[in-house]
Amino acid sequence: MTDDVNNDDLSFSPLLNSTVAEHSNELELTDSEVRKEDAAITVQYITERLIKRVTQQENLWMIKKLDLTLSTKGHYIKKIKRIENLENLRQLEYLSLSNNVIEKIENLNHLHSLRVLNLSHNQIEKVDNIASLINLEVLNLSHNNIAILPYRTFKHLQRIRKLDVSNNCIAEFSTQIKQIRDLRLLGNLVDFSFHNNPLMEQAPHATDTAVFYLRGLEKLNGSPVKTEMRVSADKRYQQDEVNALQDEILGKTRMIDAVSREREDVVRVLEEKKTIEEKLRRSGNTSMLRISELEEELQNTKQLLEQRTNDLTAACYKHYALEQELSMYKVDVRFRDIGPPPDVFDTVSRDYIPSVSITESAQLNLDSKRK
Repeated sequence: MTDDVNNDDLSFSPLLNSTVAEHSNELELTDSEVRKEDAAITVQYITERLIKRVTQQENLWMIKKLDLTLSTKGHYIKKIKRIENLENLRQLEYLSLSNNVIEKIENLNHLHSLRVLNLSHNQIEKVDNIASLINLEVLNLSHNNIAILPYRTFKHLQRIRKLDVSNNCIAEFSTQIKQIRDLRLLGNLVDFSFHNNPLMEQAPHATDTAVFYLRGLEKLNGSPVKTEMRVSADKRYQQDEVNALQDEILGKTRMIDAVSREREDVVRVLEEKKTIEEKLRRSGNTSMLRISELEEELQNTKQLLEQRTNDLTAACYKHYALEQELSMYKVDVRFRDIGPPPDVFDTVSRDYIPSVSITESAQLNLDSKRK
């Protein structure tokens, strides 16, 4: 199987089915590669072994085309349910996973070289996880269960040329018309299909909407965009566009007024806050001054107390000294009245000295005088 990709190929015809069948015998799989889900359907896992078998290429990094549209040949219907194990296909440009039971778009963020992606005929409900596919040119999401066209996802796909979301569940006229209008920023989009959606029944003029807003379209819903279609769309939507712009201007004006009022309220609140902060600052300064004065007064009181304590201590010492002096004076006066002690040696033999204290001697002398 060749790995070349035709740069002009924008078709959603069966992708390489005949070539793949020649090399893989319509993808006959071994029991180890499938798991039975019910009596009729078996889940097929995407494995490196399967990829190598389908592409007849051992070097995964060299693969540029991969078609995993599985056949129903054999006892079981083999369907892929999950996108996985593609991270080594760095050069992959063409990928088809149509006619499976895939429910979620995932694990494609590393396929930066991918240009064609076919996920038609699956069970996908939400378009996401494709924003990293910046080189994508062709995207087929037809025959799924998609209800919303998320422009926030598509806006990253600036190189996309063909987009097919036909045969889905897209409804909600006002919302989806806005999504179609937003797609006008995809400047390279030339082929857009969204037929067979509930939206077409709710808004029969949805095709005029697409023609008017997607000015670069060459094909719409499988048919060429003719001059008559553009004229009809212009007649229908030129005045509507003017009215829409006027409504948008009015809405912006009201939004600006609301923002201005909100700004005034914010300014007023900020001014009030500033006034309160100024009052608090002044009050804080006054409090700090008062605290400083109290600290100074406390320091003065402490010094005075220390002086008074020192004076009191000195007075106590002086009082104690006076009391001691007075006590000694009283003792001296008493002994002065008693008189001098008698000469004991005149009356008592020198060989005998009684062990009598001076006080006792004085007392004996006093007693003798009294007699």
